Amino acid sequence: MPEFPLEVLVADFRLSQIKGWKVPEDYSSSGGKMRRKKRAYGWNHHGEDFVNGVNSEKATCRARYQQSPVEVYARFLAVDQDSGRVSYLISRRTGLRVTDLVQPLL
Repeated sequence: MPEFPLEVLVADFRLSQIKGWKVPEDYSSSGGKMRRKKRAYGWNHHGEDFVNGVNSEKATCRARYQQSPVEVYARFLAVDQDSGRVSYLISRRTGLRVTDLVQPLL
């Protein structure tokens, strides 16, 4: 099992706003794709506003910030139930990179 807390390394802790760069409010920074709202009606239903060329949903934007790479490391251990002895995978000081495993949770 992993030993908590996990070690999180961030290259730059101080991220500033990028002047003049705005992104849509529903922009997903993890995948770079737009999230679309699910509609309660069928895919072929457009409504009067769509047919008349009126967009009823107003787009809003938010500020864009600098990005920094993040790496997550964990030490793994096993505890003997009988003696209580703790054994570490590889060694006590070695952390294994688990960034790809925890990326959806970041």
